[in-house]
Amino acid sequence: MSTKIQKNILVVVVILSTLFVWGPRTASAATHLGAGIWQYMSYWSISLVNLTDYPLTYMRNTEPDAYGYPWVGNTGEPMLDAGTDWQVDPYRTKMWLCDRGFIAAPIIYDGRITLYSTGFKDWAFDLVFEDQKADGVLEHGTWIALSPHEKTTKQAWAPANTWSYGRWATPVNDLAMHNVMTLIGPKLMVTLYTANSVDMVVVVQQLKSTDETTGNVVWDDTGDAYRAYKLDFVDRGSTYVP
Repeated sequence: MSTKIQKNILVVVVILSTLFVWGPRTASAATHLGAGIWQYMSYWSISLVNLTDYPLTYMRNTEPDAYGYPWVGNTGEPMLDAGTDWQVDPYRTKMWLCDRGFIAAPIIYDGRITLYSTGFKDWAFDLVFEDQKADGVLEHGTWIALSPHEKTTKQAWAPANTWSYGRWATPVNDLAMHNVMTLIGPKLMVTLYTANSVDMVVVVQQLKSTDETTGNVVWDDTGDAYRAYKLDFVDRGSTYVP
């Protein structure tokens, strides 16, 4: 028969084991294809902020330049409701809440989904999801990153680590952990960032607006009149994250 002390010790061991499994897990971007923001066993979200004059939507997998929708593991929901019709109206925000799954079966994603403002489809961009095994456990997590959409045609986004249109272009494919990633072109700037590694925000910003009736420029943020502060990546322990 177990004593009261033995039972108490068993309860403590179970609690500590659960905390170990559910706690943060590291992953190395340098040894895999992952880059950007590391997500493991958390309730998290993605918000799309549309700062353009046109609806923001995604490329259906039946379109010629589209990828297949991201694979989802362990009974998760399709990423960004892929396969349904939706759009983010001009100057509006839409948020998706993502589940974390279970201890032995965290929800993970792998693949790409292509987003674009309908007025600038030639400047489409990809959200990239990369499945990777977490350090020290059997379960996997997901990298979330930003990438040009260059499946069939080469785009002319600004080179990384340069000023462009008053803004700072950051690397997006250097196999490192970052919490800010930017793509800057002559018409749009796209930013993926997080302040807490849980809530992801994607901002699509139009740089120049023209009155469709008169052709007059309503506003223009492409020159030196607006110069954003340099956005450096925040690395957590070089290529590792806690």
